[in-house]
Amino acid sequence: MDCDCSNLDFFHRTGLERLFAVDAENFPAVVLSFISDDGIEFTQEEGYRLTEQDFPFGDIGTPFVIRQAEGGYRMYLTAVPEGETAGGAGGNA
Repeated sequence: MDCDCSNLDFFHRTGLERLFAVDAENFPAVVLSFISDDGIEFTQEEGYRLTEQDFPFGDIGTPFVIRQAEGGYRMYLTAVPEGETAGGAGGNA
């Protein structure tokens, strides 16, 4: 699968690296995840991590995951409101 590698983030869980990417070619866009034990070769995990039904604030993109001080992780996303565009000619961002 080709992906825009600017939309990636990693975190460790049980010794594995997990990478998140947005599949913007899928409509509506979805967040996918990939795992690796060496940080070089990644295998896509089955299913979607997040869909626009889970995050109904516009076209999702750029997942960014941080570890919280109290433990656990939090994902942040960009969203383009319905009817607007981002980047390129006529974009609002």
